[in-house]
Amino acid sequence: MSSDLKISIEKLEAKTKAGRLRGLMPVIEAKVKQGIRHVDIIRALNEQGFAISEYTYRSYRQRYRKEQLAQRKSAQVGAQILNKPSAAPLAPGTIGRPKTFEYDPRGNPDLLK
Repeated sequence: MSSDLKISIEKLEAKTKAGRLRGLMPVIEAKVKQGIRHVDIIRALNEQGFAISEYTYRSYRQRYRKEQLAQRKSAQVGAQILNKPSAAPLAPGTIGRPKTFEYDPRGNPDLLK
């Protein structure tokens, strides 16, 4: 891939309000953890020409947090799967899946009709 193409792609910015706010959300979340009020964040966004209402801000923030939670849960499930002990090895001389029951329908020809 040419470096000019890479630079052109990197310069692209989100056009939707949701996309632009999603890019700011890690910074916003950090400020909220520091004790900055949401009203002050909304005011700062509006002063910079973002034009967002309190309702829209809260809606986007809730959606972002829900996505983050889903990603964390997905990562936890993946880690659990990777850390899960493998199944017990098959007994020597067996091939494939071990027998799980003793019933053989071929022994009763009436069942095969």
